[in-house]
Amino acid sequence: METVTLTEWLKGNHLTGNEIDFLVTLIPTFTFLQHNPEKKAQAFSMLAEQFPDFYVNPEGNYMEYDVINTTIQKNIPGKISTKEVLRRMSEQGLCRS
Repeated sequence: METVTLTEWLKGNHLTGNEIDFLVTLIPTFTFLQHNPEKKAQAFSMLAEQFPDFYVNPEGNYMEYDVINTTIQKNIPGKISTKEVLRRMSEQGLCRS
């Protein structure tokens, strides 16, 4: 059985290229910030510059699942399961679960 990559799975769920780019940037950024919290301002500035159509509250605690889920569902409503995205990203080494 062939393994479906994260990008293939996201495309199969009808996400746009920009939505996919947002997710594959957003989640690893949160993982990065776990180890480099002093880079928070730069990270959120980068997200705002690269993805002006998506809102990520820089004051949220992105180590909490509910905050991550709310952010994803507000920006990409109803297209994907946040738990499934995180599971697939973790399996492919793109973030830590």
